Amino acid sequence: MFKDEKNIILELKKGNEKAFNIIYHEYYKLIFYIIYNMVYDYELANDLTTDTFIQMYKKIELHDINKSFKYWLVTIAKNLTKNYLKTNIKNNKLIINEDLVDESPDNNNELSSLLNECKKLLTPLEFDILNYHIIFNMTYVDIGLICNISKSEAHRIYKKAIAKLQAGL
Repeated sequence: MFKDEKNIILELKKGNEKAFNIIYHEYYKLIFYIIYNMVYDYELANDLTTDTFIQMYKKIELHDINKSFKYWLVTIAKNLTKNYLKTNIKNNKLIINEDLVDESPDNNNELSSLLNECKKLLTPLEFDILNYHIIFNMTYVDIGLICNISKSEAHRIYKKAIAKLQAGL
């Protein structure tokens, strides 16, 4: 949660466009990361991320201000992406090209090389938890909610991932 998140969400519920922009810029990278790791397609992840924020805006009245907004938004992103995948797999319209995984416009060869090395050493869950905590500055409570594990399990997996990286890099 960032400073004044509850007040911004209350403003968003009133239809305040500035509040929407603040929420969008605060959570865009996290939502894109989660979706991209489900679809492995940069353009599709971009589209589904946009759809997630549209859906969030339409459903903002359903959000309980006393519960985690981040978890609620991530749930929207995951459900929207799962529904997209189910529909397109069923209709044989989905083509996943895993060669595109590292071809984002922001591709940095040295960083990509390091990330690929980390992916080889870690399980997908370890890699995600490491990213959630380091890159997105998420708490273990939020990570646990997103990954459907306890706070202590998220912390344990994080520590294990760090140990693996220290031994392997």
